[in-house]
Amino acid sequence: MKRALLALFVALLSLSALPTQALAQEASSAEHQRLSSWVGEWTYVLGDGSGTFAGEWLADSFVHLVEMYTNPSGSTVNILGVVGYDAEEGVYTWHRYWSNGYSDAAKGWVHDNTWTFLFDEPVADKSRMTLIQDSEGWDFKWESSVEGGPWEESSAGRTTRVR
Repeated sequence: MKRALLALFVALLSLSALPTQALAQEASSAEHQRLSSWVGEWTYVLGDGSGTFAGEWLADSFVHLVEMYTNPSGSTVNILGVVGYDAEEGVYTWHRYWSNGYSDAAKGWVHDNTWTFLFDEPVADKSRMTLIQDSEGWDFKWESSVEGGPWEESSAGRTTRVR
């Protein structure tokens, strides 16, 4: 009886380690390591507005972003975000929660130094953010497509690393 309980206990322990092992394997992938470019402190300009964000590792698997954006009218929106990599789907993920009650999610891809994220938006059918990375930050642009129409640029900006 003691051996059976011990065997059951060992089996349960090994099963509980499976998600941790999967995260550890995912965390070591090249795609996951690429998320390190989001870590740091940043400033950005978007049209007539500006903002800051800080990115740090969360559970060694995701990057946690805290953002503050001040729009041209002077009002400020705080945004909590999480960027990760979904190895099963082969895409980056970005979930954002805004202080005004809005939330959105995107899936993204990286090719060379260009990150592209597609957001499902209630205002427009789709929004696309393209970030072109260089050694000091990113140039980025937002585009919208309504009802499957052509992509139209709605704003552009520059992100610069502070530290």
